[in-house]
Formats: sequence, C-alpha cells, structure tokens
Amino acid sequence: MKMKNNHIIIFAIFLAILGVFSSCEKKCCETYKREGLSFNLPNYWKIGEIDSTDANFFFMAIEKKGYGASANAFIEWNIGKIPLDSVMNITQQGYFNEKVFLQGGIEFTKPKLEKYGRFNALTSVFSVELLDVYHIGKIHCFYIEECNKTVMVAYQEVEADASKQRADFEIIENSFDCK
Repeated sequence: MKMKNNHIIIFAIFLAILGVFSSCEKKCCETYKREGLSFNLPNYWKIGEIDSTDANFFFMAIEKKGYGASANAFIEWNIGKIPLDSVMNITQQGYFNEKVFLQGGIEFTKPKLEKYGRFNALTSVFSVELLDVYHIGKIHCFYIEECNKTVMVAYQEVEADASKQRADFEIIENSFDCK
C-alpha cells in the first residue's frame, strides 16, 4: 500500500513540475508586419537580411537559428499584380545564376497551382546538393488583392531535417495575410 502511495506522490510532483514549466513556455511566435503584410515568425527564426531600396520591391531573408538549424526562407513582394509565371521564372533563374546551385545540380518541378495558406499560389519544388548535403525547397508565388502585392515565398531545408521544419513553415504559411 505504501508503494502505491509513493507512485501517486511521484506522479503528482511530476504533474506540478510539468505545469510550472509549461506556464513558463515562450509564446509561439512574433508577428512581423510591414506595408500591410504580416506573418508569424516562429520561435528560433530570425530576420537576416532586408532590402527595400526600391519603393515597389521588398526582400527579406529569415533563417532558423540554434543547434541543428538547417532551414531558411526568402520572402519578396512587389506592388501590383505581376503574372505568377513571370515571378516563378525570375526566382528560378536567380537560383541558376548562383554557381553553388548550378554545381549542386539544382532541379525544379514544373510549377502547378496549390494553396499557400488562403491564397492560390503557383508552386514549384526543388532539390539540390550543397556541400555534399541534400537540400529540398519550395517556391510559392501568389497575389494578394487586398494589398495589391505579388508575393514570392521560398523555403529551403536539409532534406534529413524536413520533418523538424514542417511545423515552422506551416506557421508562416497559415499566418500570412494582409491587414
């Protein structure tokens, strides 16, 4: 009987400790807002580079930081409605213009229409070997009528870590909006 009570006490202590640590947990995300667009930036993701020298164009790079981080994303937008296939072609050509991607044998799937959050997007998947590590990625191009912006979001990650990044990419995708 005494042993049964010890199990109950240990279980109660475990639940109390779990409650304390879960209440201290950091909030899911920071919300990034600019020029009417917004999205959630998952924990451990940081903004790396921003280029907005052209009044009609905006570019940012974000990357996962910390131990085992192996993912990044690029987000661009232009004011106005630009044909999505043109945006896709320009983005893919940007990869082909980088020697490291050419040497890595980058390949793209034929673009097709898919959903990106609530938006209809032209999407292409790519694969490339960088420094003997196999990477995969996705490019999404879509137009947001409420903001009058054409947006491109590209993800890249080490293939072996793809399951670790899935939730982070979904946070960005499902929160992307015009406010």
